[in-house]
Amino acid sequence: MTIKNLYPKARPQTIYNVINGRPELPAASTFSRASTGTYVDANGTIQTAGVDEPRFNYDPETGEFLGLLLEPQRKNIVGYNITFSNGKWVPRSEYITTPNVGISPDGTQNATLHETNVNGTSTVYLQSDFYDVTGSSAITILVGFWAKAVSPNCRYTNFRIQGQYPTRIDVTYDWFEDRISKGAGININVYDIRCAKYPNGWVHLTAYARLTSGNIGPTYPKVALSSSNNQTRIDGINTEDTSQYLWGIVVEKRDELTLNLDLETVPMIYSEGVDASTTTEADAFSLTSSSNFDGGFSLLLDSDTTTDDY
Repeated sequence: MTIKNLYPKARPQTIYNVINGRPELPAASTFSRASTGTYVDANGTIQTAGVDEPRFNYDPETGEFLGLLLEPQRKNIVGYNITFSNGKWVPRSEYITTPNVGISPDGTQNATLHETNVNGTSTVYLQSDFYDVTGSSAITILVGFWAKAVSPNCRYTNFRIQGQYPTRIDVTYDWFEDRISKGAGININVYDIRCAKYPNGWVHLTAYARLTSGNIGPTYPKVALSSSNNQTRIDGINTEDTSQYLWGIVVEKRDELTLNLDLETVPMIYSEGVDASTTTEADAFSLTSSSNFDGGFSLLLDSDTTTDDY
């Protein structure tokens, strides 16, 4: 969620500073957050703010200032989300990852190259299960990550949200057509899929899905990554170049009251090197003086489910 002003620049100045175009907090205000947190800067780069540092978010494609970023507590339930390593990330067939070879959306050389050997008939993917979901009843999850085609011949980036067989849904981004789509899905409800453009050829792919209690087990749900458009399966001889960079996968448990958080600018939650879930704490912002307001002044909160006090 970000805060925006309904009124023009002339009024009131103290609150305008933080809301319309000037990334500053007004003097009569407080802000806190008990952890670091990420955001998108004016150049479309993912940045990390320190503890108690406010985050001023920008549109990654247009550079438009979106305002002060305020979020509830968020938890990434997948680990090693940059190198896609450790015991939870399991490759199937000849799926190869090479870390730290590409410039990622945070501007450093920490993107992982993903490649598949697709000669012959094989099922080729990389998958991981999650932390903190064992014994859950119905579960709604968000899956989001960044992708970049290494060559102009790379056609597809695919990911699957999977429960106990046969529960699954496949989401595919077609690089040639610049289009994101989803399969029919089995025993799973998909609320939304999104694609957002980032600088230097990166896209951010996001999906919301809900699995029922009968589709969750000790190692389910999972997420699977592939370079195919057919349920993570590559059949026959594929002459397309499947090499691509992937970076910053985030998987979150969500309740249905928070589904309308902005899918297109969901920042990163770092979990690299952590064999556990990782938490970004809630932002807390308040105005401490009534002088910030005049007659009829109001704020517009760009969330359809603004139930918390921010």
